[in-house]
Amino acid sequence: AVTPHDEALLDQVSENPEPVIFEDISVEQVQRVTKNIQGSGGPTKVDADFFQHILCSKFFGKNSVYLCQAIADLTKRLATERVESECLRHFLSCRLIPLMKDSP
Repeated sequence: AVTPHDEALLDQVSENPEPVIFEDISVEQVQRVTKNIQGSGGPTKVDADFFQHILCSKFFGKNSVYLCQAIADLTKRLATERVESECLRHFLSCRLIPLMKDSP
């Protein structure tokens, strides 16, 4: 594991969020949010329309539901647990999900 630079670390320790806040992240919520995203794919060429197709259509059958559940589980884990940066290296190496750029 790579040791982070001292200047990149905060002097104080933040409190962990209450896990109950993230319990409502579900397949249905992932699909609802996906239906409202817009945007181009950038370097990955995977745009919002593609994500809506793979996550919200019945074309892929239960695989769409499984992928939405995996996204929900990952979101909960990233929000409530400390995850080593080395484990996120591939996740952070490119933009995987279109961003909601005009959200209120």
